[in-house]
Amino acid sequence: MADSGSIKKCYSSKYLGDIPYLDHLNYNVWSPNAVVHLQAIKGYGLVTGEVKQPVPKEDNSNQDEILSYQVLEAKVKGFLLATGSVPAKRYMAGIGTAYEMWCILKERFDSTALTKGSLAIRKQFYLTKPVSG
Repeated sequence: MADSGSIKKCYSSKYLGDIPYLDHLNYNVWSPNAVVHLQAIKGYGLVTGEVKQPVPKEDNSNQDEILSYQVLEAKVKGFLLATGSVPAKRYMAGIGTAYEMWCILKERFDSTALTKGSLAIRKQFYLTKPVSG
């Protein structure tokens, strides 16, 4: 059991347990966990851009829909901030929407999408030797 003075290294999701804080080394572990959590709170469509903010109607008949969207947007942004390391939080500072935050995190932390990361993976593949049996 951890003492109260220890530094927490994970975000505790009630939907799937501990999610490691996102850093430059673990996007491939963080991302699938984040997707499951976001799906559980019905917020994954916000980060993919599939769900857009409702446009207010002239008669204000969709105020409940707009409020629900704003609450979900806040939950998703809160989750992204809560699961980010200090560098991740710096990238998200001042970003307006959950969709923009998600895109920034993917751009900055997904090493397989970066040239340097893809070259490292390719090098590792070519250096791998087959094992008999």
